[in-house]
Amino acid sequence: MNNLILISDYDGTIKQNNLVTKTFIDCVDKFRSERNIFGISSGRSITSLLNDVNNYGIKYDFLIGCNGTIGINNEGVILFEDYINFEDVMKLIDILKEEQIEAMFVSDGFDSVPYFSHNLLDDSFLKNLCNDDNNITKIMKFKKISTVIIKFDVNSHHELIGNTVANISNNIEYYANMNYIDIVPKGNSKASGIEKVMNNYQNEKIFVIGDDYNDLSMINKFNGFAITNSPKEVLDAASKLFDNVEDCLKFIMEDNNDQK
Repeated sequence: MNNLILISDYDGTIKQNNLVTKTFIDCVDKFRSERNIFGISSGRSITSLLNDVNNYGIKYDFLIGCNGTIGINNEGVILFEDYINFEDVMKLIDILKEEQIEAMFVSDGFDSVPYFSHNLLDDSFLKNLCNDDNNITKIMKFKKISTVIIKFDVNSHHELIGNTVANISNNIEYYANMNYIDIVPKGNSKASGIEKVMNNYQNEKIFVIGDDYNDLSMINKFNGFAITNSPKEVLDAASKLFDNVEDCLKFIMEDNNDQK
């Protein structure tokens, strides 16, 4: 019998209205107790993801961070990692600091740190995003930047900034993600991250679920699912819709049992 694998987006998919439910946590525990595999793929850095999953007690087999540029297993072993050409990072910083954006962050895959901010950033937001002992000098010193993150007050600047980013380098990709644009090395996406992790598994049925534009790559690649309040383009790409991940987990477990 094949194992089942579910890879879920985090914000807006697992965590809705700033809450992770006990029902979801119980469903994941049941899913994994039946020797199935659960992973999370997010635009967040690994540290930011770990802060949340540890706080809520979410069990997982692997985490994919920064839109497919870095992956770790549940023992903290790095499964893969990729970085933006550092010259392109400096071009992004030089050009985008003049644009109408709220803040810019850089991430080494584990920690995201503000490079600059035009507005005061909320302390609780920063605490969840960064390690207390980390800073911009430390991250930039090693020239290993997996993602550059642009934060907006509103979504209205996405297209304008997206066009600017596209003209900076042929070696980068970018994804709209709520009120952010996430910039990553060319060829990286949630789909590519999942494919890299799947090198560690064989003969499993793969399911994915998400709710935003940066989830489209994995939804399209794996005939995936979407949350019912997703943007229209995401809804149209999905093979099935769910209100939450716990309903998705119940569906794939019941469907698999019916096929035995």
